[in-house]
Amino acid sequence: MSRSTSNSVIYGGSNTILSRKALNDIGGFYTKSITEDFATGLLMESKGYLSLATPEPLASGMTPNNFNDHIKQRTRWARGVIKILGNKKMNPFFNTKLHFIQKLNYLTSVIYWYSPFKNFIYIISPFFFAIFGIPVFKCITLDLILYFLPMYFVQYLCFRVVTDNKISLKWCNIYEMCVMPFLIIPVIKETFGISKSKFKVTDKSSNKKVMSNRGQYLKMIPFIIFVCLSVTGIIRIFLLLDRYNFICMTILSYWLLVNLYTIIMIILLIDGRIVDKTRDRYGYGNSAVVVQTNEIAKLKREDKNKRYAITSVLTEHTVIVILNNNKFLNIGDFIDTTIKTDKYKTTVNCMVGDILHINGKYQVFL
Repeated sequence: MSRSTSNSVIYGGSNTILSRKALNDIGGFYTKSITEDFATGLLMESKGYLSLATPEPLASGMTPNNFNDHIKQRTRWARGVIKILGNKKMNPFFNTKLHFIQKLNYLTSVIYWYSPFKNFIYIISPFFFAIFGIPVFKCITLDLILYFLPMYFVQYLCFRVVTDNKISLKWCNIYEMCVMPFLIIPVIKETFGISKSKFKVTDKSSNKKVMSNRGQYLKMIPFIIFVCLSVTGIIRIFLLLDRYNFICMTILSYWLLVNLYTIIMIILLIDGRIVDKTRDRYGYGNSAVVVQTNEIAKLKREDKNKRYAITSVLTEHTVIVILNNNKFLNIGDFIDTTIKTDKYKTTVNCMVGDILHINGKYQVFL
């Protein structure tokens, strides 16, 4: 919301409503950038048009289906945003129509794409001492505690408070570290004006060809190297505990263990999961309904009437259930849906979005 108050909301493309007058006033979408949404938003705000971000999610977009597409998308974003600095018309520094806070917010958006260098330093720093005996920095134990603990706890609290506990420090590290080896070279090239101007939208279709095993293994190589270095460093730290300050060595061991966990999770992320439509979604053949995801769901209307159904789709945004008959629900009804498994139980308030009659069964979209 702070970006709304300073009129510096970064236009990220998805789920946006634009004023036709504002778009015409800047000559339409800025197509000379591979991140045309970012550039278009900047130009609109330069013209004095107001940008607002809603605090609650009103829609959702699709993400890439595999790791390779994720890297391509992030690389395009990085190159497109950094290229803004090389364009005098777009560069926030030279844009006299932007006020100071707008310049600062757009500048931070550009600087963010240099974070792979910070992440690279963070992940390799403990190796220098743990493996090669080269101190990264010289300090006493008190200096280390005064630097490390406040940084760690403030970062942890910021994620809990600012994101309302929706984003964890752990998963943010995994997300940022996984793209690090693949962004460094493109960022360097773009910084020195070696641009990639060809625009290609990320393919998010579910029927596209998935990344080959060879492609997956090649993407894993940097992280497998990091795993080997981390394990070697941890072993060597334990062997050196008697020779060095115990507290410093404990902090260094913790650093290595956190990095090792992050790296292993990234390897699993790259390995991915092949989407099995016959198990992940509801399907039906020529003569019968085939239900593959079959948890019991209790549906309760506002008048306390209840029915039991079988789930067929459970995703982040969608619940689809199967009813044998439907003298119970209408499109637009609000119902409490309780889903219980052997380990978990949850209740969510849903609105009936659609009802399909298929082969004698009723497919209800919530």
